[in-house]
Amino acid sequence: MDSLFRIQSVFSSFNWILCYKNLLSNLYLGVILFLFFMLFKEINFLLMGDFSFAYTVSHSVLYKWHKH
Repeated sequence: MDSLFRIQSVFSSFNWILCYKNLLSNLYLGVILFLFFMLFKEINFLLMGDFSFAYTVSHSVLYKWHKH
């Protein structure tokens, strides 16, 4: 009876690990989708000829970094 309970607890902890991994993968997917969305917005701004603030700031920082 005790060994059966031990096996059940191991399975439940394994289930928690699987759930945690699933949550992490969903989080990574969400971050990647968000980055793609931001990139798409920047490309859209460029195509429209409207430079967004974030784009100009990041490029000025990169330009200064490359000059040194």
